[in-house]
Amino acid sequence: MLVKNSPPKKGIFITGTDTGVGKTYVARLLARALSSGRHVAVFKPYLTGSRSDARALLRAARSGQTLDDVNLYFFKKPLAPLLAARLEKKRISVGRTLAAFK
Repeated sequence: MLVKNSPPKKGIFITGTDTGVGKTYVARLLARALSSGRHVAVFKPYLTGSRSDARALLRAARSGQTLDDVNLYFFKKPLAPLLAARLEKKRISVGRTLAAFK
């Protein structure tokens, strides 16, 4: 929902090219530091193998979000999300992802 004359929302995106390079670690540190006195939302839409990263981000942000707000798609096999989705005969919707981000 957009509120007339509200300031634009700002985002920080953490990206990396491999598993285990520290993306979630850095995001947790930022979320915890920025959440003091501000509303900070976290978003890790695609996870495979475990939802522990999403749970850690929730604790760090202290935002009141739910696990499903933070993590839209979870697949049991620890593989690339698109491959894991195919194995589970599920589809990832970019539209749903963008809508949830907004």
